[in-house]
Amino acid sequence: MQTSRDYATSSATTIGSLKLSCFSLLQNEMIPPRYTADGININPCIYIEDLPEEAQSLAVIVEDPDVPHDSFCHWVAWNIPVGNHIKEKENRGIYGINDFGNHCYNGPHPFSIVHRYFFRVYALDCELNIPISSTKAELKTAMKGHVVAAGTLVGKYKRKEILQRSNLSAKISQIRTEEWKTLLNEKGTCVSLVLPLHNLSQDQVTDRFFLQKAIKQVCTQISKECDGNNQMINNLHKLQEEIAIHPSDKGIGIYVSNEMSLYTGFPFEVTEKIIINGRFHLKDLLVKEQYSSHYHLLYIDDKEIRLYSGKLNQLSEVKNKNLPMFFEEELEDQGLINSFFARNSYTRSFDKTMNEMVKLRHQNLIHRADGLLHPYLENSEALILCGTRKYLSEFMNNTKHADKVISIHYGNYNRFTELDFSEMVWPIVKTHIEQEMTSEIADYDLKMAEGTTEEGINRVWDAILSDRGQTLLLEKNFEIEGYFDEQEPTRLYLHPPQKPHTVLPDAVDEIIKIALNKDVKIVFVEDGMLNRHMRIALVTKF
Repeated sequence: MQTSRDYATSSATTIGSLKLSCFSLLQNEMIPPRYTADGININPCIYIEDLPEEAQSLAVIVEDPDVPHDSFCHWVAWNIPVGNHIKEKENRGIYGINDFGNHCYNGPHPFSIVHRYFFRVYALDCELNIPISSTKAELKTAMKGHVVAAGTLVGKYKRKEILQRSNLSAKISQIRTEEWKTLLNEKGTCVSLVLPLHNLSQDQVTDRFFLQKAIKQVCTQISKECDGNNQMINNLHKLQEEIAIHPSDKGIGIYVSNEMSLYTGFPFEVTEKIIINGRFHLKDLLVKEQYSSHYHLLYIDDKEIRLYSGKLNQLSEVKNKNLPMFFEEELEDQGLINSFFARNSYTRSFDKTMNEMVKLRHQNLIHRADGLLHPYLENSEALILCGTRKYLSEFMNNTKHADKVISIHYGNYNRFTELDFSEMVWPIVKTHIEQEMTSEIADYDLKMAEGTTEEGINRVWDAILSDRGQTLLLEKNFEIEGYFDEQEPTRLYLHPPQKPHTVLPDAVDEIIKIALNKDVKIVFVEDGMLNRHMRIALVTKF
């Protein structure tokens, strides 16, 4: 706990001490990336104990004392209502100007070394009447004589290496498997059926009913439009019998032609589509591929260390000669015992000695586990930690893989199944990947200044056909009808021209197929994120 002379905000001799705590951050330990510039840049929830009765408002200052000159303020706020916690993503009170020049919380983002971050909370005997333009120094001046209690929580952070985003970009473009080529090049009558799932019952009766109804509708449509194509209808019915719905999927896609049939689950929301034409509708499959980054979950408690490998909403435990690792009930590692007593030859109580030996053994096993992680995390986008607080803290303070950690969950999860873990962590991984997708928009904005961009479907169509495309950005559900003249293929019309033309039911889908054939990287973003770029944009080669 800090005293008044540490804060220099009160004219009184002493002030009371606030006890601060945070489920995600222990005193003097690493700050989870969620609360930094490498994550979603929101403030952590801070719990407050020992508030004096005379407290009328709270103030907060977050600063980094490890910058070259003085300290750097990341957050300054006051007139927060008195309560037992500062909320995560706090929006109460008044925000002053931090050293970024912003009226908000800006999380840690140091360069290559570890910096400390002081989260200071002050209980005041009044509300302050100072301008919203006030800085940290002006707030401290205004608080003098009004601080009745204060406390500090210290966290540390080292910024991630700037490699992860480029890895994701590479993964987004690496979708040219044999199955993709088959889907892309399949011609003739192709059925693309995409349905949302609701998982209203454990046996998925409702979803299967709607699936059966949709397939029946497709078969009726095929009979009318495709001269009763029995082969395709048989393929649909056969595939229907094989479909297994994963309990955490939000949608399902069915793709059938005379030559092939497949289905896949979607771990994200989809809109219903029934498309029968000369090619498969690939957009939802491409979005799924974009989410298909590998990640890992590490579970540590007082009995075991387990590693899970994940992709999309499915996790499987890694089991081999090294994993899982167990803390044996008896101290069998004689080398560890000997080394302990060599350093502790003086007399100790038996219980204290045993406790320290068990602690040393836990530390040793955690360090060995960290050493085993490298081959698994080499091609993994993210690491999520779950388990007992003190063992996860030991791991975070010593790991060589802190840059991969995107989330930490403290608690007892020893009864969790693979499905339980996947349902807990997939939304976190999905959000992390979406943040990486969003960063592509920032890259696009930089390229605009260089003059190597096009936006709007007409200009993107021309650039793609002219082989100038490098990275295609588009909103997930952007669709628009188009028309083109084979004599002038680089020009796309949004209204039927007077001359002979070809109708494109979805010009965006056609652009996607051309981009795939030309090895253009494709990045989907959420609807509305490209509004100012007319919903579709392209980084060009020149």
